[in-house]
Formats: sequence, C-alpha cells, structure tokens
Amino acid sequence: MKNPYFLWIKIKIYLLLLLLILVYPTTAQADILVLKDGRRIEGKIVESNPSTIVVLVKVGTSSAKIYLERKMILRIHKQKKTSWEQILEEYEYRLKSAQKSQKPQEWEALAKWCQREKLHNKAQMALQKALKLYENNTQKQNNTNSWLEFAKWCVQNKFFKKAEQAYQKVISLDPENATARNYLGYVRYKNKWYRAEEIEKIRDKEMRLKGYLKYKGKWYTPKALNTLLQLEKNKKWEEKLKLLQQKNDHLSQLLQQSQIKISNLEQKLQTLEQNYLHLLQKFKSLWLSLYQKMQEQDKKILELQKSLYK
Repeated sequence: MKNPYFLWIKIKIYLLLLLLILVYPTTAQADILVLKDGRRIEGKIVESNPSTIVVLVKVGTSSAKIYLERKMILRIHKQKKTSWEQILEEYEYRLKSAQKSQKPQEWEALAKWCQREKLHNKAQMALQKALKLYENNTQKQNNTNSWLEFAKWCVQNKFFKKAEQAYQKVISLDPENATARNYLGYVRYKNKWYRAEEIEKIRDKEMRLKGYLKYKGKWYTPKALNTLLQLEKNKKWEEKLKLLQQKNDHLSQLLQQSQIKISNLEQKLQTLEQNYLHLLQKFKSLWLSLYQKMQEQDKKILELQKSLYK
C-alpha cells in the first residue's frame, strides 16, 4: 500500500507546477523579467517608466497586470517582434500622425503605405478619409482650380462618381472649361458645347433644311440618292443574274456528269449482251454435241439389241 505522505507530496508538486504554468506562461514571444530574488516573470511589457514596469501576464483564460519596481528587476529579455507586429506598430504610428495633422496628404500617404503592406481594408479607409478632407478643403476654397485638382485626384484614385460631380462643379463656375467638358463627354460645335447625341440631332436638322436626304448614315442630294438607289437596284439584278448563271453552270455540270454515267452504263450493258450471246452460243454447241453423242449411243444400243435377238 502506498504511503499517504508521499502521495500528498506528489499532489502538492503537481499543483505547484500547474500554478507556475498558469501564472507564468511560457511562450516564445513573451518578455522575460528576471527578478533579483531569482523569480522569472514572463508576459508582455505594456508600460514602462523610470521607476515602474507594468507587465501583462496570462492567468488561466484571462490576463492580469503586474506592477514591478525597477529596483526589483535584475535584467529584462525583450521579445523579438514579428514582422506582422512591426507592421501593425508602424500602422498605429502613422495613423496617429495622420489623425493629429488632419491633412489629406497624410491620409493619402497612409493609404499608399497600407497598400504596399497589403493592408487593403485599412488603405481603403484611409483613402476615404483623404477624400473627405480633400472635398472639404475644396468646398472651402470653391474655385475652378481647386475643383479641377480635386476632380483629377478622384480620377487617379478611382472615385469616378466624385470626379464627375467635381467636374460638374467646375462647369458651374466656368462653363467654358474644356477639361471638364471633355471629361463629361461634351463636344464643341459652332462655339457652343453639346453632348454628342445633341450634336447629331442638330446636324441632322441642318442637313434636312439644306435639302439633303440621309441614307445608311450618309447624306445625299435627292438626285445623287436616286442615282445611288438605281445603281444599287442594278447591282441587285446583276447579283441575281450572276447567281442564276452559277446555278445554270452547276446544272450543266451535273447534266454532263449524268451523260458520262449513262454512257458508261450503256458500255457495260453492251459488254453484258456480248457475254450473254457468247455464252448462249457456247451452250448451244455443247447441247448439240451432247445430242449427237446421245444419238450415237442410241444407235449402238439398237445394234446391240439386234445382235442379241439373232
């Protein structure tokens, strides 16, 4: 039987080890603080000042902060940050800088940096912030150049709807601005700006007033159009005639081929008739020869019978 004393000692050792694991979790990424009394504390240093260090340690499934005086600490082994942690730390620094300055250029730079580091969601967020700041600044200035610059920036960053709105604003301030007009699809015609579809209607109206007629997207005088229609009509008849000629040639070719086949069949039939006559003649000769032999046999039989009766 086991000694209860030794069993109790084992239980205490197991409990102590479990407590050490819970209070001082071992992890390759933890900061290690070695105290002067020999204890080791593993966790993450979350705050540090000349007199005190605050360490976040894991306790079971939760965590707790431990406040240590610097004079209690013998040495500190800082954890090595992973590249991802370094990126996030850099992001936080840049984000705070952008928030502090509230300049659109800072947010745009943050967005570009996030794109390079593949932080796409954060990049989009930063770019949206830059857009809002740019738009606010432009609204405050509210002049043609500022709206033009804002519109170009929107196009570069693929905010096309905002770009269209900005160019509309430019036109409201400067109706003759060619850059905005061209982007929005306007075309200058007779010293005025029109949409492409409007110009087509205007030109159609002008040509009709001049007496021109539109046919297949082109304009003609009535006489020229009649000539063209007559030519097209003649061309259609020529095409029909050509088609009939092709069909006639095809039928002639078929007829010629049929005649050749008939001629070949006639030759074969003639050959068969000749073969038939030859075979018939041969058959007659054989039959005659056989008949003669039968006659001779009959004679011999009669002679033999006569000789027997005598």
